[in-house]
Formats: sequence, structure tokens, C-alpha cells
Amino acid sequence: MKRHLPLLLVLIALPTTATAPAADFQLEEGFVRLDNGKDLAGWVNRGGDWSVVDGAIHLEYSSPPPGGALFSTHKHGRDCVVRLQYRASHGGDSGVFLHGAQFQVRDYENSYPDTKRLAEFDRPAGEWNDLEFDVTDGVAVVRLNGHVAAEAWKLGDKPELGVGVQKEQGNFDFRYIRVKEKAAAEAATERPNVLFVAIDDLCCQAVGCYGGAAQTPNLDRLAAEGVRFDRAYVQVTFCNPSRTSFLTGLRPDRTGVLDNSTHFRTLLPDVVTLPQLFRESGYFTMRLGKIYHGTESMEDPKAWNVALYPKATPLGHKGERRNMTDGEVRWCWWMAAEGGDEDQSDGQIARHAVEFLRREHERPFFLAVGFHKPHDPFVAPARYFDLYPPEKLAVHQDPTDRSPTPEHHIGGPWKKSFDQFDDRDRREFLRSYYASTTFMDAQLGKVLSALDEEGLADDTVVMLMSDHGYHLGERQWWNKTTLYEYSSRTPLVVRVPGRKGMGRPSDRLVEFVDVYPTLVELCGLEPPPHLEGQSFAALLDSPTAEGKKAAFTQLQRSEFMGRAVRTERWRYVEFDEGRQGAELFDHQNDPGEFFNLAGDPQYAGVVAELKALLLQRDDRRIEQ
Repeated sequence: MKRHLPLLLVLIALPTTATAPAADFQLEEGFVRLDNGKDLAGWVNRGGDWSVVDGAIHLEYSSPPPGGALFSTHKHGRDCVVRLQYRASHGGDSGVFLHGAQFQVRDYENSYPDTKRLAEFDRPAGEWNDLEFDVTDGVAVVRLNGHVAAEAWKLGDKPELGVGVQKEQGNFDFRYIRVKEKAAAEAATERPNVLFVAIDDLCCQAVGCYGGAAQTPNLDRLAAEGVRFDRAYVQVTFCNPSRTSFLTGLRPDRTGVLDNSTHFRTLLPDVVTLPQLFRESGYFTMRLGKIYHGTESMEDPKAWNVALYPKATPLGHKGERRNMTDGEVRWCWWMAAEGGDEDQSDGQIARHAVEFLRREHERPFFLAVGFHKPHDPFVAPARYFDLYPPEKLAVHQDPTDRSPTPEHHIGGPWKKSFDQFDDRDRREFLRSYYASTTFMDAQLGKVLSALDEEGLADDTVVMLMSDHGYHLGERQWWNKTTLYEYSSRTPLVVRVPGRKGMGRPSDRLVEFVDVYPTLVELCGLEPPPHLEGQSFAALLDSPTAEGKKAAFTQLQRSEFMGRAVRTERWRYVEFDEGRQGAELFDHQNDPGEFFNLAGDPQYAGVVAELKALLLQRDDRRIEQ
């Protein structure tokens, strides 16, 4: 087991112009500063004309000796964080180096993924750049000006740290070099690992163990070994608001995030998220793919020791394709891609997850695997399309006498295009969605197999979920963003070694706002006081035990807020407090939600009861 990690930091600077150093620098708690802003005490000159100018270490030479560098004498034998500021002028080759790993800034070739991103985040000429190396368990994460810019996994075997700079030509300034050694996370060593799998746009009616038509043998196996929740409901039925809710443990009215463009930190700067709590509790946290909504702009650096977002290869972007709306809906296309699994992002995510699981781990981990598929566009290697001949697929048909849909309950610019689907379009949509689902399931299988092969399964909590459901032609809708069962209900499977309920399904109501407190309880962490959900850990021992009385989902459509409440028997939906329509469905007799009973006088009492539940749950009405 690797006990010591080396770090040799060599900085080849970016071309900038000189400005006065910034004032008001304050040393962060736990950090030791390696430069003093006055002289070069404590540093060893390995070549070049070094001096201290205006508080910054300055290098000026036009023809430096080969490998000219300045190294500190600071030694370090374990995990650490190194931070500094830099700027340069008259640049030549530019780059950032760790021991055994090279990161491109502008001109260098490199062998690590995503390192070209480093050049995207450097500030304009004349401004200082903030650079950070965060080294944990053999993984170094590079952050430039607050952005995760690169990662390295192979750092060599020397049990000491050296901090230094190097420049091929030109002038270079650097300052505020400081290091913090990380305390060993002894309290976390006996806690279970967590494999947290978040799937994008996966609906129950496509998953084998939920009675769906797609081939999902690996998800089905996980469900057979854990608890499959048959009534699990999201709090918002599209990506960013839903993910924000279950990752913060707050309902949407509390987060204020109701669209795909608002970063929760702009509204909740100090909230402790689910992965952040695990990181602060001594876990090594790693994100692969989509956990928060999107990449850099929606990422939360507080949550992760390492965050990777693999992309498809050029070959993975080629293949037979068709837009099922003749281009009217830009996302509505499929592609039977050339290449293999690892030419797609999800295949690379699985590969990175397997590599991570095969490493030795000195402390428990929280590994978050965010698979993109079956999210549109529906792209998968061609062999997965071959599993679903279009002529053999069953296309959903609503009853001819179903109740009409109120105007705002399903809508948007795509409805007209969906209404024009012919039989070919419907079958191709199903085929591509199923192919994408089976492709994702194959990647899931690789991760679960690695967990078994590495002997980690008995020490790992596995939670698998989707961020919301999806319509596959029900009510002639082919997307998410409704308050019906198809969009609000989603797969949820939890496997916890040693729990008595493993291998049994549960039909008790659970909400995704309950995910956070459940994982906290299962891993013995101290829950933050803000959590609004309640743990369903008891259902993992007794899946038929009493659960929640109701689950709540909401959706902002234009200027109108829609809200839904689901109980054991009923679903009630209303927009604008009922002024834009209300619907009541009896799941005991109408599980497809085709017949609206809201206007029937004999159900007035049920409507009143459910409206009262919505009124109690509506956080806008609660005194803060």
C-alpha cells in the first residue's frame, strides 16, 4: 500500500507583463509559507538570475542554462495542498510540471487528459494567476484560477516534496508559495465506501427489473442483490433543479434553483453538499461524469478531491444518424456510432472508475459515477442498436377515451413536432433510447464487476438512481418536464452489505430529498442541520415497514408553478394553484394516469385533502 506521495512542482510561466504585486495577502489556516517576500532564504539556486522584486521572487534571463530552476528545501511525506501565484513575460515554452507528470499550458505536448484546459483559464497579460496542486492518495488535481484544469495519477515513489519553478526564457515572477499537509483521516477508516451512480434521463418503463423493455442485466442484478424502490420520486423533473435538490438535501423552494442555468452556490454559498460532507469527513471523493449539472460552469470544487469529465473520441462522433423531427428539435437525433464502448464518454467513465477501484485505498472513498446515457442525443456504439430491430418494438398507445391534458401540464416548443411523429419516428426513438440504456448498463456492469473483483463489495454502499423519469410516448410526449408519474418516478436501487432487506423490493414512498440523510446515516456521519428529507435506512432492513405518507414534486413552466403530490393511492397535479388546471388520478384503478377525476364531485373530498397537503408543503408559505 502506497504510504508516501512525492511532489516536484516546476512552473514554466505564461507570457504576461509586469504589474505591482497585489496587497492584502492573508495566509490560510494550516498553510506554511515558503517564500518570505524579502529575500531568497531557504531556497537553493539551480541556475538563473533570481532576486526578490516588490515582494515577489523574480527571474530574468534571456539565455538560461539548461533546466534553470529554483527549488525549496521544504520536505513533505504525505498528502498536501500547494498554492502560489505566478506571472511571466517574453514567453517561450510554457507548462506546469509535477514529479513524473507534465501539464500543458500553451506549447508543450502532454500525456494526461484534459490538460489543454489549463490554457483556457489563465488571466490576461499583466494579471496574477492563482495555481493550486491538491495531492491526495496518489492523485494530483491542478486548479488554475479556481478551475479544475488537469489531473495526474502517477506521481512516482519519492517520499518527499520539493516546490520549484522553471523557465526556458523571459522574465518570471512568483509569490505566496505555501503548503499545507493534510491530516490523516483516521476517523473515517472504519466507515464503508460509497459508490454513488447517477444516471441521466433513465425512466422505470425502460428498465428490465421495473418491467421495462430494454435489456439491463447489470442493473437488474444489482436490484436483485439490494432493495429496489418502486415508488421513488424526484422533487423536480429535470436536471439541474433535481440534482441540486438531492445533492443539497433541500427542496426546490429552499434552494431557489428552478432552471438549468442557476448555480446553487449563487443562492446558497455556504451549504454543505452531500459529497462535500463526505470529503470533510475524511473520505476521498471522486467524480466521474455528470453529478452536478454539467461541467465547469456548474461544478462545485468543494465537493471533490478529483473530478473528471471524459469526452468521446473523434471516432465516437462518427456513425449513421438521423434527426427524428427533420431538424426542428435539435437534440432529437440518434447515432449508431463507430468504434467501441471507450470511444464514448460513458465508456471512458467506466474505465476510469475501474482503474480507481483497482488502486489501493488508505481511507474510504465516495466514488460518484455520472453516466450520461440514455440522455439525448441518443448515441451508442452500433452493436447496441442491433439488439433492437424496430419492427419488433411495442409502441405505447394511450386509450382513445383518455382525459384531455390541460394546456400547461404538458407543453413547450417540442409538442408540435412530437404530434407529427409517424410510426417510423416512434420506433426509432424507442430503439435509440433502449440502445443507449443498454450501453449505459454495460458500463455499469464493468464498474460493479471491478467492485467484486477487488474485494470491495462487502465494504461498499451502492446507490443507483436517475435524476428524473421520462415519457416514451405516453400522452404523446417524448421527454421529461411533466408532473405525471412517468417523469416524476425514477429508478432507485440501494445495496448495503449486512442489511436484512437485501434482495427484496419496497413499494413504500421515498423522495430524492431523502437520499442525503440516508447515506449519512448508513455511513455514520454527522448530518448537517439544514437537511429537509428523512432517512429511509430502516426500509433497507424491512422494505415493507411504514414509509412516508406523501411525496412532492414541482415544476416551473413559464410564469406558472406546477405542483404534484403522490400518496399510496392518489396523484394530484395543479398549476398556478389550480387556476391553470388540476388533475386527480387513482393509481389503484388507473396506474397509467389516463382519467382525470378532479372535476368529479364524488372526489371533492380527496382533492381538498391533497390540496391541503400541497399547502402545508409549499415552502413559500412557511415562515423562514
